[in-house]
Amino acid sequence: MDIHSLMQKFAELPNARVGQGPKRWPYPNPTLQKEIDDFLEQYPFLRRDQGYVDFLENYAGASADSSEEETPSADELVVDLFGFNDGIALHIVKDEGSIVSNKGFLCFCHTEVWNPELDPEFVVETNYLFDATEKRPAGIYRANSLNPEAVEWFGATFMEWLELLISKKGKLA
Repeated sequence: MDIHSLMQKFAELPNARVGQGPKRWPYPNPTLQKEIDDFLEQYPFLRRDQGYVDFLENYAGASADSSEEETPSADELVVDLFGFNDGIALHIVKDEGSIVSNKGFLCFCHTEVWNPELDPEFVVETNYLFDATEKRPAGIYRANSLNPEAVEWFGATFMEWLELLISKKGKLA
């Protein structure tokens, strides 16, 4: 699947919002191109994953949030795919300070999934990451609130990860 097909499916998630990147047809937002180019120049290891670069250049951020109910249900999900569209998702550069952790990972997505079967208030928060050191295998890594110190390799590419995230409605933890 290509990035456009995947993002069309992402847009079907509850309360999904998808950004406009500089290469998104038919309504590109060329004002973001320099910021994305500067970002990729500062973090060149991201170019190892063309699917992620395509996401940034075409969509520049996305989010979904079904957590509007007062009592969480098993279907509730929050996804924040960081990018450059203010108001769509967390701005990957402006909102977080240093975006590479002391362990050498760059976080590009945060999810929250409720599990009321375990506890009505129980939320698993997961961060999805790229290795910024280029000393570990390329791919997607994850760390979650069940074991916050453990970072594990999760998948080979952004596109595979995104397809799985969409098909499982964010329940990857």
